[in-house]
Amino acid sequence: NVAMEVYESGLLGDVKFLGANPEAIKKGEDRQVFKECMKKIGMDLPKSMYAYNYDEALKAVDEIGFPLMIRASYTLGGAGSGVVYNMDEFKELANTALALSPIHEILIEESLLGWKEYEMEVIRDRADNCIIVCSIENID
Repeated sequence: NVAMEVYESGLLGDVKFLGANPEAIKKGEDRQVFKECMKKIGMDLPKSMYAYNYDEALKAVDEIGFPLMIRASYTLGGAGSGVVYNMDEFKELANTALALSPIHEILIEESLLGWKEYEMEVIRDRADNCIIVCSIENID
């Protein structure tokens, strides 16, 4: 988050990022941009809505229904994110997530409870040589 703030402020001038460039960081961290990238490559996605205030968030309850997954944008370690099963939980987490997101954006999506999540870490060089350095099952 600090890297993006410094980049967007213009303080870097002509200094280039080492590693991931700002566009790649935005694609990975901005949930709306990430969702659009996944749509472009044909990924099936859960029903979802973005909200920037509590009134907008309430629309997701009517359109998607419980249980819901709430994810705060631009937070680390899952801060402001979780599954909610009723209106009391929804109100508390939605307001917390909106407050924690530096851009006051949350993604509200249908819960995929019961699905398994697997993660693979792959390193690739410019010659397209690839190695898998880690594969894990995430248990939430």
